[in-house]
Parts: sequence; C-alpha cells; structure tokens
Amino acid sequence: TSLNVNYKTGRPYTSPVGIYHNGVTYSPVFLDRNTSRMPDYMRVDWSFNVEPSHHLTEKTHRWLTFGVYNLLGRKNAYSIYYESVGTNLQGYQLSVFGAPIPYITYNIKF
Repeated sequence: TSLNVNYKTGRPYTSPVGIYHNGVTYSPVFLDRNTSRMPDYMRVDWSFNVEPSHHLTEKTHRWLTFGVYNLLGRKNAYSIYYESVGTNLQGYQLSVFGAPIPYITYNIKF
C-alpha cells in the first residue's frame, strides 16, 4: 500500500489593484508583479497493490493496482484570472481535478 501527500505553498501571481475606464472599455490595473499568493496546494494519493502469485520461477510477474488520485477531493487553484464585468472586477479561480479519481491498473513485468 502507498500513501503520498503533496503540499506546496501558493505560487505568486499578479493581482489587479483597480479598474481603468478609457472611454470605451474597462481594463484591470496592475502595479507590482507577484505581490499576491495563490492558496496552498495539498493533495493526497492512495494506492494498493495486489499480487496474485509471486513465484520466482515464472518468466512474467503480474499485479493489480487500485488507487485514488486526490483522495480528499480538494479543489486546488491552478490559476486565478480576472474579468471586468461592467464597472466591477470579478476574480475566478480555476481548479483541475476537484474530485477524487479512482483508478485500476494491470501491470506485467517480464
């Protein structure tokens, strides 16, 4: 069995400090680069190997692996972006794999 825990502090990114109107459209205003940080990243993966037979005289070695990627189902931020909605600035957080993903693999070693 295997349990892997990945933890990373949030990456720096540039967040807008306001909005600018040039007469036609609204645009975000940025001052300094990388002054904000994304939320911390944490993921837990779990797997379990099943070996039906473990004979040293066989020419092939087979086993099954059952596991779950992102066991806790955290919606970790992959990126953060902003859009101007009228006179307001709306922020969005994009996350990838926000749910636990089970898997099964069949391995052959020869």
